[in-house]
Amino acid sequence: MRIRRRTCASACSQRGLLKRLYTRIYFDGEPGNASDPVLALVPAVRRATLIAVAAEMPGGPLRFDIRLSGPGEMVFFHC
Repeated sequence: MRIRRRTCASACSQRGLLKRLYTRIYFDGEPGNASDPVLALVPAVRRATLIAVAAEMPGGPLRFDIRLSGPGEMVFFHC
């Protein structure tokens, strides 16, 4: 049986970028994150840039910051 993990694909663009940047959004607390083959390719110190976390209250909205450069720059994938 194939297990499907809850993720979202995202494409980002910005003035001055010639190509779109592609990433995935994972959800904090998802049991499948630990065994996800794509997430496993990302160095452990950078994985947090791909995970949406609860903003303030449990069950409330999630927070996911997209940083294109600088400290906390998120991981992008070549497609």
